Amino acid sequence: MTPIRRSLPTSGIRIFFDRAQQIERAGHKVLHLEVGMPDWKLPPGVLEETKAALDEGYVHYIANRGLLPLREAIAEDVQAVTGNHFDPETELLVTHGASEALSACGLALLGPGDEVIIPQPAWNHYQAVVEMAGATPVLLPLCAQEGFLIDPERLAAAVTPRTKMLILNSPHNPTGAVQPAAVLAAVAELAMEREFFVFADEIYQDLVFTAPHVSISRYMQDSPYLLYVNSFSRATA
Repeated sequence: MTPIRRSLPTSGIRIFFDRAQQIERAGHKVLHLEVGMPDWKLPPGVLEETKAALDEGYVHYIANRGLLPLREAIAEDVQAVTGNHFDPETELLVTHGASEALSACGLALLGPGDEVIIPQPAWNHYQAVVEMAGATPVLLPLCAQEGFLIDPERLAAAVTPRTKMLILNSPHNPTGAVQPAAVLAAVAELAMEREFFVFADEIYQDLVFTAPHVSISRYMQDSPYLLYVNSFSRATA
């Protein structure tokens, strides 16, 4: 039998990105709307600190969870956003981007017979990782007329005894929708009551302009069903 991973389609986003690079190499200017690639420069001091770290020999193996001082700094930042303190020694893991975090969570927690609810439209890697883990994606359509917000009642109706995880991306890629506090509270309550994981992808938290970002973490507190994921790339890189 052919492994599931070999039957997964190539990312359409990357197909467009590769084609755009071909056009650029031909001398044409391209505005990239396919990958989430900020067009601003790195914050002051980042390049200098990176060069200094290389000069000081930070080029060898480190702890699997990442550099402890980095995890401690991340813990402070996450607490400011979510109101929750995550232990940098046991509850935080630094990965090579949110994509690796998604893959690690999927492969660690999912398997045949599990269902994962994915609100649609969605970033295509969510479904790919679910299928790679051997689980079944359950697509939950979001309605444009409702601002692409999650309806807690429709979500509850999609939950079955096999539901293992919900992918919650807010602020949302690709629609830009931001789930309001009332929806997040209802989703958190449902997840804890029905005992399924919430993979909270909040990498666009700094691209909210009309109100402060609200994290579902504030409604799940110390729940073992919370998987909080964030990234430096959308705000700083």
